[in-house]
Amino acid sequence: MNQEIIANREDIIAAYKLFLNRLPESSEVLQAKVGKGSDTILIGFTLADEFLKRPEVAEVLLRLAQEVLKDQKTITATDGSQQKH
Repeated sequence: MNQEIIANREDIIAAYKLFLNRLPESSEVLQAKVGKGSDTILIGFTLADEFLKRPEVAEVLLRLAQEVLKDQKTITATDGSQQKH
């Protein structure tokens, strides 16, 4: 059974520091995120303009995309060679 992790106050503060390199702008903004699922929090921070506009994020996303494409090519090549046998 897959149980979703619910974010607490400390989780939200850590996410702000990790993704936005700062603390939450107010206790109201912080409290609005407490109690939400970790998937929701992760998606929200990684799609935030403030996160995506950080210069170092563009490089990380590019490297990640390159790795995903490389892995897909490897999987496709492996699948193709297995089907020929």
